[in-house]
Order: sequence, then structure tokens, then C-alpha cells
Amino acid sequence: MDEDLVKLLSNPFEEEKLQSRALLSGRAADLEEGTESHDSLRDMRMFRGQPETALYAHRSAADTAMDRLFSPGLSPAAQQALSPYRARLGGHFSSILKNFKVYVETCSEDILQKEVKRLERRYFDQGANEKQLNFLKLKRIYEKLKTFQELCRTDWREIFKIIDTLTVIEDTRTMARSIEKDILRGIPVLMRRTDHFLESMNTYMGGGEENRDPVTGTYRLTVVWKPELLYTIGHMMGDEVETVEEVEETTTAVSESQEESFSGSIARNIVIDTREKILNKSSLFSALLLGSRDWNRTPAYSMEVPVRHYEECLENFKQSFIVHLEPSIVPANATTSQVAARLRSGSGESVLTDYVKLTFDFLEEIAQDIIKTDFPGLDKPTVFLYHCGPIAFYNILLLTLKQKQLGEIQYLDRAGNAIREYPHEILKKLLIDWWGARFSTLSSEDIDSYISYSRGLEIIKKDYRVAYNLGVAMRKKEQPQGTYAGLGRWMKENRARVFGIRKMEIFRRFIPGIFLNF
Repeated sequence: MDEDLVKLLSNPFEEEKLQSRALLSGRAADLEEGTESHDSLRDMRMFRGQPETALYAHRSAADTAMDRLFSPGLSPAAQQALSPYRARLGGHFSSILKNFKVYVETCSEDILQKEVKRLERRYFDQGANEKQLNFLKLKRIYEKLKTFQELCRTDWREIFKIIDTLTVIEDTRTMARSIEKDILRGIPVLMRRTDHFLESMNTYMGGGEENRDPVTGTYRLTVVWKPELLYTIGHMMGDEVETVEEVEETTTAVSESQEESFSGSIARNIVIDTREKILNKSSLFSALLLGSRDWNRTPAYSMEVPVRHYEECLENFKQSFIVHLEPSIVPANATTSQVAARLRSGSGESVLTDYVKLTFDFLEEIAQDIIKTDFPGLDKPTVFLYHCGPIAFYNILLLTLKQKQLGEIQYLDRAGNAIREYPHEILKKLLIDWWGARFSTLSSEDIDSYISYSRGLEIIKKDYRVAYNLGVAMRKKEQPQGTYAGLGRWMKENRARVFGIRKMEIFRRFIPGIFLNF
């Protein structure tokens, strides 16, 4: 009998660990589809943008878990218990980070363009036209991602085994379980989705034969170019360029007509469902939507970015001459001459990876601050975060960036004017990617539990009353002669200072019209 089956029969509470282990080892047939919805596991929308963005969770999880495991602040007992495993853990984490850089980051358009120019004569004697170059690019994307997938599968499998061991050691048990729950939980699902994406890509290109180098572990795909195919990820997913505008107009018309004809969240459900049904044709990035009740499918749970808008924003980012990653280096009042701006134009592309990491790090930091600092003691903190919704998270992210004077870009528009702005579509797309990775393992039962939702709502309302009273006391101290009539205006003007930007947006999310009443 299968060893995992024996363990499961003897201890049914091991099911979740065994499912994760099976996902990592590629044993999809051993799993019941019920652990993740069929649509969720086979959802490829996250791969519509840059592969680096879709797979960034690997790098983020490796970085964060390594920081936690190698923290100098660990107790001496925990450090001693970890000592026999540090070298192996460090090796596997470093391997994931190195392979991400070698195989995923090199899927960028500029690097692929150089690679296929060197390869084209091998495949096309007379040189390659644009369609043939796209064929070579898609082939190289497949080979790189397949190589990364299999190499990091091996590393994650070993890491999970070690973390598994640490969960039974008393001095490391709490930390290891926290790492499993907070950092590593989404990795198996990401691996499964990537498997499906690679299978679909292979089939689309003609079901070519894979050859693996036994020494380096790199994959090569033997496949024949077919002139009738358009070799882009968008076309592979069913996008039809000539009908995008028509579908987007239809989507907008449906949204507007529904919202004009109905009121309340049920009407919004119809709009969201309609959009989801035509999503493959309309080229939208969309936040993961898990709820099935009218109260958890409202606009607060929905975020969408048209691919076309994202790509325009990405091009502006790449052409930017300044990206504000460190306020000390680029002060808020910095000015640049047009000549200098033109000379530096295009430098944004070189810091795109840093910008992605900055955004993901802030999102995770915001999530941790909400559940550990703002609302500690929640019964199901991850479910609570999901109910906060992507809109609230986006508002908090933007306010955090503004507060720290980070995240803006400066570029020249077509008329030569210097534009300074936040790349909103990029930030939303990154939030959508982070959202999918962070919450993909939640069960629909947890999301649809109104008891769980109402408990969180009660905590929020109690916290709001306490914070409001502190705000009243603060105003009385600052304006001892102030009248009661002026309290509302003062509270509204100082709400970020009174509540803090995170709580301010969460109160706004869960208590409708709260700041309109001041």
C-alpha cells in the first residue's frame, strides 16, 4: 500500500500536508480535485503578463522563509535545533533564487529578442520573419519555464521535508508551522498551475518531444513551426486581437446597463459573472474571486485590469527616466532637464525587477501588520484578509507608497512632456498576482461562512469605537476650545492620523459611509 495512504488512514489530519507534498512531487493523479476548484487550478490568466511576475511567489517565498529561518533573533534553543539543517536549507533556497534569475528573469522581451536572433539561422535558413521569431520566443519561454519548474520542484520538495521535520521539534515547532501557513502554503498550487500552463503551451505548439540534459537539467523542446499558428501566449489563451475592442465595449455596456437597472450586491453578481464568462475573449486580468454568496461577491472583492492598459503602463515604466525606489536618492522636489530626461529615458526597464519586489514586499508587510498589529487574535486571519478585499489593499498600498515617497515614475510622453505618476495598472496587476498566490488555498466553506465574517466585522466595529473615542480625546487636547459642531470636520481632515492608513481603509471597507458621517 502507498506509504502516504497508510499515513492518511492512520492520521486523517495529515491530509493537507500530503496534498501539498503530492502537488510538489507532480503526483496530480493522487489528489482529489476537491482540494482546489478545477477552474482555479487550471486558471492561466496570471501568465498573461511577464513570466517573472507570475512566478515571483517562488522568489518571494524563498527570500522570506530564509530570512525567518536564518534570523539572528531566534532563541538559542531554536538556533541549535536548526543547526543540522541550515546548510541544506540554505543550499535549496539559494538554488531557487539562482534558477529564478537564470531561467525566469531571462524571459524578458529584450533578452529573448537577442536569443532568437542568434538562433534563427538554425531553424530558418533565410532568416526569420516576425511570426517565426515569435515561434522561437515561445519555444524558449517554454524551455526556460519547464527547466525552472522541475529544478525548483526538487528544491521545494526537500525544503518541505525539512520544514516537516522542524514542526515536530519542540523548539522550532511554532516557527515552522508559521512558515508553512504564512509563506509556503501557496507554492504547491502555483506549481500545479504552472504544470497546467506548460502542458497547454506544449499542446498549442504541437505536442513536441522534450529532451532533458542529464547534467544541467535544462529542457529542450523539439517542435515544428506551423505557419497557421500565432505563437504568442495571448493567442494560446484564446485572445483575438481584432475583437478586443468589441468585447470590452460589450463588457462596459453590460456593466452600465446592469448597474443602472438594479441596485445592491445581487446586481453586481450578475455583472461579475457575465464578465467571467467572456473573460477569455476580453483580455482582462482579474482578482481571484472565491465567494458564492451575494454578500461576498460585491465590488469590494473585485479588481480588474485590461491587458491593453497594463501593457501601455508597462511601456511607460520601461521608458521612464526616474523610478522612485529610494526617496533619499531622488527627493520629492527633484527636477530633471528635458535633455537629461531624454538621455536617461529607458532606464526604468533595468529596475523593473526591483519594483516588483518592492511592491510584493509591501503587500506582504501590509497583510502581516493588519493581522498581527492592527487586529491581533483573529480566529481565521487569512480569511479576514481575503474579506478586506483587493480594493482596500490597493488603497493601503498606494497610501503607504505615498507616505514613504516611493513608487512614482517619471517619463516623457509622446509630446515630450515630463510626466510624473504612479503606474497604477502595474500596481493593480501585481496586487492581482499577489492576491491569487496568497489566497488560492482558501476553502469556499471558509469564505462563505457568515459566522466567521460577522466575527471579524464585530471586531472591526469595536476597534472603530475605541479609535473614534481616542480621536475625540486627541482633538480635545489639540483644540480645547473647539465646538462639538466642528468635531466631524476635524475628524475627517485628520482621519489618517487618528486611525492610521491601514485601519482607515479597513473601516471604510466594512462600515459603509463611515467618513461621510463626520
